[in-house]
Amino acid sequence: MKTVIKANNQYTAKVIGNHFGLESHVVNSLLMSVGYITKATEGHGYYLTELGFNKGGEQISDTIKNISSVRWPEPILNDQLLMSAIVNVKNTAKNVKTSTAGDITLDFRKKYPANIRTSDGHYVRSKAEALIDDFLFNNGIVHAYEKKLPVEEDLVCDFFLPQGKVWIEYWGYENKPEYLERKKKKQAIYQKYGVNLIELTETDIQNLDDVLPQKLLKYGIQLF
Repeated sequence: MKTVIKANNQYTAKVIGNHFGLESHVVNSLLMSVGYITKATEGHGYYLTELGFNKGGEQISDTIKNISSVRWPEPILNDQLLMSAIVNVKNTAKNVKTSTAGDITLDFRKKYPANIRTSDGHYVRSKAEALIDDFLFNNGIVHAYEKKLPVEEDLVCDFFLPQGKVWIEYWGYENKPEYLERKKKKQAIYQKYGVNLIELTETDIQNLDDVLPQKLLKYGIQLF
């Protein structure tokens, strides 16, 4: 790790990136994934969320260049959620380098790129996933998109909720044989480790406001 340089006891995404060996845009993506910042809807840059403010984040605005950014206190370097996200992204990069070209998970992610933007700045792979992400964001539920499970197998789940350690998997594309093969493999791993898993189908998406609160309540996450 590179030496961290302080600036008014605050740490920018670039300084944090230097510390962990990551590009600043990757750091900002990870900060969005854990719910600490959101992409600016006007101008350029990022805004603090309420959760990020509680973590000691400081909003910085350049009115001339119309750019918003965030600086952080030193404890951000040891923040549990951010550290977990950093470890996962590094592990994912490592797995991509070492996986074979025939890996079904990599093939799927290449075939269906994450290019749909959600309300909190995440980029997801389908409109159904966007509805799930927006539901979680609008109900104040901290979540990460496409988080790797801490297991031996290379398994990435659609959503992870730190509260209750709940994983959410949306099963789409069920009319595609290659997807059904991927689904069976993932379900076997989930069952093996007994994780707190919520499974959603296209039918569930059509009634998400009724279905998902009930499924979350099973794991102690109450919306009302």
